[in-house]
Amino acid sequence: MRGMRGEEPLKIELGATELSLHRPTGVESLAWFDHAALTRRLLASIPKTEGGLSAVAKAQRLERLRADLLAAERVEKSLIESAEASGVSVKRRVNASPLALLGVAIVHATAESAAA
Repeated sequence: MRGMRGEEPLKIELGATELSLHRPTGVESLAWFDHAALTRRLLASIPKTEGGLSAVAKAQRLERLRADLLAAERVEKSLIESAEASGVSVKRRVNASPLALLGVAIVHATAESAAA
């Protein structure tokens, strides 16, 4: 049957896979309804390892890695500036450290120096 203007009727055909419904598994349901509980269960299932880093050692290691990364970004900045001085255009990373780009350092005052 043609439409009022003589056009063909609209035909929509969907494949069987598009109409099928997915029955969620128990884990998928838990992730949907209570993702915090699922996260707790998954974290609890991770086996404890012997000889891992203590919280203090981990903090110290992370601080050392951050310092190494900042030093590498400062070198990167100087290499980019050298290349640009030679006429080579270098696109900078959008996630470069502002500390490296500005050439500044954060200094933490100690109690003794603050009292002076």
